[in-house]
Amino acid sequence: MYLLMHKNYTPETLLQYVYKELPASEMAEIRRVLQIDSILAFEFNELCQSINMLTEVSMQPSDSSIEIIMEHSLETHETTF
Repeated sequence: MYLLMHKNYTPETLLQYVYKELPASEMAEIRRVLQIDSILAFEFNELCQSINMLTEVSMQPSDSSIEIIMEHSLETHETTF
């Protein structure tokens, strides 16, 4: 959490800023503060990098997982007939 001019900017607040989930006045204030506060700007950049890494993660099962599922499916199919 970072305190500037009696205003708390938590990681949650920065995340809401990234996803534009804050009122317009608060969005504008954070945008202004990010330009003048290097510590908050650093934290914001770290958050953005983390978000970018998460979006790059493949959400597909591995080949071995697919093979296990297919083998199980074949075994199940064979025992029902």
